[in-house]
Amino acid sequence: MTIVKYNKIGSLSLLKFVLAFITFLFHWNIHFSVVYKNPLVDKFIHAGAFAMSGFFILSGFLLYYIYSKKSFSNFDYLRKFYLKRLIKILPSAYFITVVMYFLTRFVLHTPVNWTIIVMQFIPMQAFFPDLFGKFLNGGMWFVSVLLFLYFLFPLLCFIVKSVKYIYLFALGIYLLGIFPLMVNCYYPNFALYHLPSFRICEFVMGMITARVLLFSENKTKNAEVFVVLTSLAIFFGVSLLHSNNFLNHKRFAISHMNYDLILLILFPLLIYYLSVAKNKYFLLITQSKISDYLGKIAYAFFITQILCIFVVRNCFMPNNYFGLNSTAMLFVSFGLNMILLYIIIMKPFNMNFLLTLIKNIINRSILIRNNSKSQKQEPIIVHFSPWNATSKEILLKDFFETLRNKIDETNNNPMYSSVI
Repeated sequence: MTIVKYNKIGSLSLLKFVLAFITFLFHWNIHFSVVYKNPLVDKFIHAGAFAMSGFFILSGFLLYYIYSKKSFSNFDYLRKFYLKRLIKILPSAYFITVVMYFLTRFVLHTPVNWTIIVMQFIPMQAFFPDLFGKFLNGGMWFVSVLLFLYFLFPLLCFIVKSVKYIYLFALGIYLLGIFPLMVNCYYPNFALYHLPSFRICEFVMGMITARVLLFSENKTKNAEVFVVLTSLAIFFGVSLLHSNNFLNHKRFAISHMNYDLILLILFPLLIYYLSVAKNKYFLLITQSKISDYLGKIAYAFFITQILCIFVVRNCFMPNNYFGLNSTAMLFVSFGLNMILLYIIIMKPFNMNFLLTLIKNIINRSILIRNNSKSQKQEPIIVHFSPWNATSKEILLKDFFETLRNKIDETNNNPMYSSVI
């Protein structure tokens, strides 16, 4: 019988992929009107953007769990933290943007505004929601929000670690997190979904959950049952909130942020119970090699969705290739996602390889620069005759005085930047 070693955050890999797949179904629903002939399922999928809240909560949880004991007061460590975050998410996003540009410009022969192209490569898309529909790679808003949260993480980590009454603090974050609901009631056209500032509370709730987990005794029995119950609560809760009787109320305009009313409670609970569940049969599923692999490709799977939608919309549908209907296009797009993320994204953009490559390039540049400086400097010759000294003490004194005078002379000469 296969024995799986328990890992507190190992079960979360599968959750990452599930959230990415829900987002994929949501995109297919809104772009191609794919339905599943079950009213409850259709409502759940149509509200699938709620999965992004789960991503941000999970990101906060994982970062705090991994880095809570690290010191960000060390500048070198802080620099490495930011560099690692950038390398992890930017290359694949930029690659998809470049591919979409070439397809738009040279396949569809559609002109592209260079201002929009430049803004795509400056991860600030989420700060300009009015331009959201004009960007080639719509997924860059998610990247820009993540980078914003990564930038704030060292400060947020210090705050969460310093809080004495963590549950009271969590209540305050929850109340602050549902503030967008009130904003959306009075300003229904206000773009809450893309703005990074409205995602901070989700991120912090994940960090709070990690802190509770790290300091708890983890004596929860039958955690697997609570995982199932919490998952069902998310499914039915989101579906009911999306019903016409609630979200379409005249004072409660439709917004994907409104689901935070329940998600700021349910997602942290789901993450916590997934982390403490130790049933051997449960772990065989959640901490298997397949689940671990799916977690690793979850981000790449998400970021390639926009490209797949672009290809199907502009290449498959106009030509009616294979007589595609909505269901067939769903599987075609899924296949394209898997091919792209493995062949194009995962192999070329292996993050450990890329990080090592960048470090080697930087170290090589520093070495070349230092060697160049050394070659430009002329050797400094110190003339010293030991034969005039009558004792060891006098010899040493004359030597160091001669050396000191030569150093002073060299430092005052602009020809030399240092003494060799």
